[in-house]
Amino acid sequence: SGAGKTSILKAISNLKRIANGESINGVKWDVELLTNDHVRYHWLGEFTSDQTLVTEYIYRENREIIKRENAQTWFNA
Repeated sequence: SGAGKTSILKAISNLKRIANGESINGVKWDVELLTNDHVRYHWLGEFTSDQTLVTEYIYRENREIIKRENAQTWFNA
């Protein structure tokens, strides 16, 4: 009844598709995850309207571990 359940399920589905390597038109994401061991991860990124990856970053405890920009990828440990 308009509470947003479908929007939440669609967002989770889109994140799964992105995690599996799929591109999605014009999508931005910004997700924080907490493991059972209380390690915090932050994953964010953006696709353009033509499904080109603009940026993607993954942080572990506020330390950048993966950075993707303009078809280049950097790994930090």
